[in-house]
Amino acid sequence: MRAIARQLYDSVKDLPLICPHGHTDPRWFALNEQFSDATSLFVTSDPYILRLLHGHGVPLEAVGGHFAMRGLRQQITATRQL
Repeated sequence: MRAIARQLYDSVKDLPLICPHGHTDPRWFALNEQFSDATSLFVTSDPYILRLLHGHGVPLEAVGGHFAMRGLRQQITATRQL
């Protein structure tokens, strides 16, 4: 068993660390492209923020990738204070 564990470790020890639990898409790091807007970076890519907003009455359609940050802010304040 130890030999198998060592072999597995040796086969991946020099690979870059990509942790999917960080809720980041590995393509972000591979492509290194700019985000088109702050909403797509901070809001729509984070399931916890989406759930929080939706739980406070913000429709999911309002936080889609094409929704501007200013529009999202207006939607949040129109619904209720977080």
